Amino acid sequence: MGLDSTSAYAIEAYTGSGKTLAYLLPIVNDLLREKDGEGAKGKKGIYALVVVPSQELAMQIYRVAQLVLGEENKRMVAQCIGGANKKRQVAALKANSPRIVVGTPGRLADLSKAGQLQTHFVTTLVLDEADKLLQDNYSKDLEMLQIHIGKKNPRHYRVLCSATMSKSTASLFTRRGWIPSQYSHLTHTRGGTKGAEEGEVGDQSDFDAFVLGAEGGSGIQEPHLPELSPNLDHCFVPTQKNRKADTVRRCINALKPTKVLVFHNFSNQLSQTAAKLSTGEITTGILDGKMKKEQKRKIIQQFTRGDIRALVASEAATRGLDFPGCDCVVNMDMPMDLSHYIHRAGRTGRGNTRGVVISVPSGKEVHVVTKYAKKLKVEMPEYKVANGKFVPSQ
Repeated sequence: MGLDSTSAYAIEAYTGSGKTLAYLLPIVNDLLREKDGEGAKGKKGIYALVVVPSQELAMQIYRVAQLVLGEENKRMVAQCIGGANKKRQVAALKANSPRIVVGTPGRLADLSKAGQLQTHFVTTLVLDEADKLLQDNYSKDLEMLQIHIGKKNPRHYRVLCSATMSKSTASLFTRRGWIPSQYSHLTHTRGGTKGAEEGEVGDQSDFDAFVLGAEGGSGIQEPHLPELSPNLDHCFVPTQKNRKADTVRRCINALKPTKVLVFHNFSNQLSQTAAKLSTGEITTGILDGKMKKEQKRKIIQQFTRGDIRALVASEAATRGLDFPGCDCVVNMDMPMDLSHYIHRAGRTGRGNTRGVVISVPSGKEVHVVTKYAKKLKVEMPEYKVANGKFVPSQ
């Protein structure tokens, strides 16, 4: 999808369909053309700023950008995340004069306030996981960034990116001044770039995008629910509440997935579940949003390498992240709403690989499964484990 400098965009597509590349490729194309002496030369400095809610997602995007830029140009991108050495980040900004900066709101705001991150001439602002960035704990930092971004470049444009771009999300960004009021109308378009978020570009395929433009009038149209990846199989295995961990363990042993993400709604349940799942054939680990950066990095590396087979996680800790080779997602607790189901499901079935999403409801949660299947327009048949095999209940 080409981006022009007079529009704002909200990109919505199922996780793993290539949203990162959808905004990175036009940015990199502009920068490489400028380097080769083609096109209009702009003010040197930061050309694109990518703001994301988590350190892990920032580093993932940073690595993808380096891959797309190539070895010769990889210093054109820098990361500025909380939890990392601030002095080294400032030194890298001075030494390399990066054109793309990827970071978290707190660290970016601190550097901007201190005059160490010059954003007045930014041409492209990307807010990835935009719905997450609307949370109150990011508001002050985003307000600080808003004061400076594109201040001396009136033709800069903005990109909102999420797997679930709702009417309320776009409306809130309009009210907070991130999207000018004349760009508040959503018009649906089709098109896009599909590729694994590790940087491999695949074939062209459709994804949902909403171009924000003035030509549609006032008001905001309610978009339809985003599509789930066509590479996913959905099912549920009903059980008793006190038997959930045992049921999940039996499902894993029967299906024999390579890597499994097991989701809980609350982090205080992670340790107990990991202990119950851990057997000779199932190595387990925990990923909690409250963990320190180095702990998270180590756990993610172990899961990626296959040292950990079942990673028990809270949703906040995994949002937006790519877990190569993850072929199964388990909802130990039913997601609180459809958007949470979509984000969880997006951890598997990425690119051209297949994945399975298993929900393990108890009691009234079975009705939630039925409701979600109807709303998402997907089949979620009931399964069971019988004689060590994963089979349909009927």
